Amino acid sequence: MAAEGFNQQEICKITGHSPATVKKYLNPDFTPERKEYGANYPSKLKAYCEKIDELIGQHKTFREIEAAIREMGYCGSASAIRMYSARKRRHNQDIMKEYGEKTEIIERKFILKLLYNPIEKIKGISQEQLDRVIELNPQLLMIYSLVGDFKALIAAHRVDDLEAWLESAGAIGSPDIDSFVNGIQRDIDAVKNAIIHNYNNALAEGIINKIKRIKHSMYGRASFSTLRTKTLMYERWRCIN
Repeated sequence: MAAEGFNQQEICKITGHSPATVKKYLNPDFTPERKEYGANYPSKLKAYCEKIDELIGQHKTFREIEAAIREMGYCGSASAIRMYSARKRRHNQDIMKEYGEKTEIIERKFILKLLYNPIEKIKGISQEQLDRVIELNPQLLMIYSLVGDFKALIAAHRVDDLEAWLESAGAIGSPDIDSFVNGIQRDIDAVKNAIIHNYNNALAEGIINKIKRIKHSMYGRASFSTLRTKTLMYERWRCIN
């Protein structure tokens, strides 16, 4: 209606919708898929967390930390810095109490990233630190090797190697890996077909997820016809943009 020349007041009168609703749908950044109108709001502090961690390790005060990251371009609130720094310091103190003052802290997230990326691409951990972590936790090396072998197996479509990989995985004795192995064995034919063929249901799953997100944004208060309308409107908006 707006494209046909109707103004906001006329649209409200004809459709019966409130001015706020009409204004929202006329917003070019609005998408019915989610309430944020298609806009993402990443944390302003996230890009500076590594620097804050470094300054905390040097026993800098809140004021010194704030001054340092503001020089780097941080424009968020001081309270965000204080909350993050306080939480980080408490975490570090708990670890020091448990393991001793000379403990070097390697965050779990960097260990997990190594499952998907080579160490050269991860800033939070060095090869020397990784070697020390593996020395203390030798099972990690087996897990990294296992994950690498599985990715290579899938990439090369080596379905005949799957059984040998399952045996190796089961021999590690990790409850989480055992659960993964059991899941593969319960649906072994589908897994083998996924390795052999390039076909997958990613497109269908993506569309289902998209519709579910639209449904969740409605809080279960609307009818199927409204869900259908919102879904079609989103697709129209996506095609236009």
